[in-house]
Amino acid sequence: MTFREAKIEDYSYVESILKDLFGENFILEKKSDFFKTFILEDKKIIGIIQFWHLFDEAEITILAVKKEFQRQGYGKILLEKTFEYLKTKNVRFVYLEVALDNQPAKKLYEKLGFKFLAIRQKYYADGKDAIVMKKDLKE
Repeated sequence: MTFREAKIEDYSYVESILKDLFGENFILEKKSDFFKTFILEDKKIIGIIQFWHLFDEAEITILAVKKEFQRQGYGKILLEKTFEYLKTKNVRFVYLEVALDNQPAKKLYEKLGFKFLAIRQKYYADGKDAIVMKKDLKE
């Protein structure tokens, strides 16, 4: 199993995975010093995580695991590998948003140390609310 930064040639496949999972087109931010897309693969891409980091903060903007690999611990692996990477960049606080009704994701984030911070009403295109969560990588 490999956790690596996405290459340009990965992007069209990654975007198709995201469209399949979320039913909308995603335009992934291409590689920059502060905005990263990493993939987890085992011969083929299993999951994707995208985030930005600046100074001591980071925000996870996308966390996705292909349908056939969900609920097998790959989301946790993606997050833990991302935390390891962010620590090398001296990031302390990690933020993310999760749909209020997404119980499995909320349980995973809480298990990994994320704490409730706020609610963003009608955050998603379908009108659903999001919970903002925060993790301190030094705890």
